Amino acid sequence: MKIERVTNINEAMKSVEPDNIGYKIMKEKTQILAFKIEQLKLQAMQILKQDALSNGAELVTPKDAILCQKTHYDCLLFGTQKALKLLISKMQMQPFGLKTIAQELKIFLQPQEDYGRKIMGIINVDSNSFYKEFSSKEAIRQIYHYIDLGIDYIDIGAASSRPGAKYIESKVELERLKPILKEIKRLDTKAQFSIDTYNEETAKIAVEHGFSIINDISGKPENMIKVLQENPHVSYILTHIQGTPKTMQKHCKYKNLILDIDAFFTKKIAFLKEHNCSNIILDVGIGFAKDMQQNINLIHQLKHFKHFNLPLLIGASHKSFLTRILESQPFGRVQGVGVQGKEKLESSITSSGTQGLEIGNLDSNPCHVERSETSNTESKKDFSPFSKAQNDKILESTQTNHANKTTNSSGCSMTSDGLWLNCDGRSYLNDNDCPSNSLNRSNCIDKGEFLQNTKSTKKGNLPATLIAHCIAWQNGANIVRVHDVKEHIEALRIMEALRANDIDLL
Repeated sequence: MKIERVTNINEAMKSVEPDNIGYKIMKEKTQILAFKIEQLKLQAMQILKQDALSNGAELVTPKDAILCQKTHYDCLLFGTQKALKLLISKMQMQPFGLKTIAQELKIFLQPQEDYGRKIMGIINVDSNSFYKEFSSKEAIRQIYHYIDLGIDYIDIGAASSRPGAKYIESKVELERLKPILKEIKRLDTKAQFSIDTYNEETAKIAVEHGFSIINDISGKPENMIKVLQENPHVSYILTHIQGTPKTMQKHCKYKNLILDIDAFFTKKIAFLKEHNCSNIILDVGIGFAKDMQQNINLIHQLKHFKHFNLPLLIGASHKSFLTRILESQPFGRVQGVGVQGKEKLESSITSSGTQGLEIGNLDSNPCHVERSETSNTESKKDFSPFSKAQNDKILESTQTNHANKTTNSSGCSMTSDGLWLNCDGRSYLNDNDCPSNSLNRSNCIDKGEFLQNTKSTKKGNLPATLIAHCIAWQNGANIVRVHDVKEHIEALRIMEALRANDIDLL
């Protein structure tokens, strides 16, 4: 007789070949949900502790709670879905705010609409964007390429939203978009077109030319309400942001990141629905008024926002925080998944196992709920997306480029293929395009050869982007907004095949 420890209970159960009905019943017992409750009243805590135990759940309380020296305590409630449902029934009859907690728990446990997993391809026609910009002719060719690949959404923008970007007037956007709009209007395709704009006039003209989604990163749906009311079929992407692209990185402070974004969505969704606009897609705003750790936390806790029962979009494509997660050593950064770099990325944002929420102070705001994640997975071994021979070639090329690189006065380096690269992980066609406030310029590295080896783009960090988006998909994202469409299609096919067999990719 031998004993083997398993890390994926569902997969191990299926290997034993139990009865199908029995498997479904037992599967529920493997899913532990966890809910952090902030500032729970002392009396409520004492009642909830007993009720949780009597229903097969558990309430974790601070060690000094037994002294009853405080009026409120932070606690953690966890249990199986069955146990929590029984507990909710009891809580609905209890005082001290427990009825409110029961209602919040009920929302999180209710069946969610399955919006699937889809891909939105990005096309930029603005030279100030951090990623490759397209001319009008190139953009039209790219549109047909995306259609041939069969993706669901194509997002087109003519104004940059990268940190520090200045406001672009609608007339400038429309001038850049003019030939593209004409081409789209005559297209007959299943793909839906999204206009990436914060200008009402641009959105209006785009909708008239066949666009069915408004991707507004301003976080101000009130500015688009007229267009949405006149076109009820149009979907609106509600993005969380503080400030504007020019100022947002100065507004990264939150009392509680998840609860603050939740409150933002709650308020804006209510406004949209009051004006009969119900086709809403939520975007937590990766990189918009968020620092590196906040971006990681959002990907980690995406499932929290599923309680809105709306599609979730995420866009982490080649964003600089992915590079900053990784090691500062050239090889680790060049690969995007170096020996320690990938472990940092995965350990930071991979989540599997228990799920939960966080409930804010019920006295001040009874509707604040945060879903959180805990991990029970074992540490993963390091891997590279390339073979050893490719790794050696990349390292050799990187060292050669370092020896021959040109550095400008700002500390940015020029690669052998003529791209300027700075330490924030972005590439520019000339050194003047590089933002003056880039961080850690002394750590600038040349990754031109690596970018050529991705075979998809000469800019960005493809492996890290794929990892981040696969994790986001697994954590509840429905739509990922990407530059590298073909690679994401392949990744999604793998994830869906694994999902069909109850296997987590990460």
